[in-house]
Amino acid sequence: MTGAITRLYGIVKFEEPLLCHKDLLGNTFPVCVGGVDGQLELPIGPIESGRPADPLREFLLPPGDAKAWKQGEAPIRWGLRYANQYPNGHPEIWRMLLWFDVPTENVSSLSTRVHRNFEQWRTRFFEGLDMLSTRWLVDSYVVQSSEPEGLDLFIWNQSGKVERPFTRAPVTIISPNSSNPDPALLQSHFLDACRFASNGLDLPEPYRFQLVAHRAIGEKDFRKAIVETAVASEIALTQTIEARLLHDNVSYAEKILKKFSMLSGRIDLALAMGIHVPTDVKQHLVEPRNRVAHRGYAPSEEEAVKAVQATGSILRVNLPPIV
Repeated sequence: MTGAITRLYGIVKFEEPLLCHKDLLGNTFPVCVGGVDGQLELPIGPIESGRPADPLREFLLPPGDAKAWKQGEAPIRWGLRYANQYPNGHPEIWRMLLWFDVPTENVSSLSTRVHRNFEQWRTRFFEGLDMLSTRWLVDSYVVQSSEPEGLDLFIWNQSGKVERPFTRAPVTIISPNSSNPDPALLQSHFLDACRFASNGLDLPEPYRFQLVAHRAIGEKDFRKAIVETAVASEIALTQTIEARLLHDNVSYAEKILKKFSMLSGRIDLALAMGIHVPTDVKQHLVEPRNRVAHRGYAPSEEEAVKAVQATGSILRVNLPPIV
């Protein structure tokens, strides 16, 4: 006979909203926090209702069990349908719902495990998102509209409801770097980040340096991004070369590694051994790294992004995936 089950809930609030594609809304992802299996459920997109009164302040709907939940007398806000542009903008998520179906007799001990291990899970979840997506490329959008300020123009319609019968002026968005990849999160990003956060494994060393480089770009520290991503490439290539030399039983492996030291040498050796490196890696990674390290050069965002992308190619092809 199956024992009684209690559903344990947790509301996860983000310091910064998560920009995502609309097809991510309403999805549920399996998670494991402190050894307790559960689900991560995202808010739902509102039903299409024509022209919203305030398109950039149209809130997302709560996940299933949270439909009637409030904070005091106010409804809990889970995010916005259009974060920066109507009608083609992305949603942003402010909160998510965690839930765990646990045996009632073990609610106290299992909820303690979730509570004590959540911060570690959350840290790894964001490491996964920042490694596996391009959300660190979120631009500073500027919203421009010709709508008049200080005027709310409306009529009372036959149903006794407020209606704004005029045609709104288009909302335009200016992005300082629209050539960057779309930073909005996909279902695959969330699924992989949940897997990584739940599997209990640490990021391999090259990925740790690459993660710092990703976040440095988000912080507009482009010099740091290039230095850190160069270290990630050097470690990844060294590990790949060492594994190949060991596999081939090369007795003078140590001498070879000493001869082809540092990043540029590792790249030359990798090319000679048929190990994958991007064809433009010296232009986009080695040369900017040398200018930054030896000449005090201040790189642009574009240079930092290309350097990080070059390293990303090296990691993807030569190292095992993190999930």
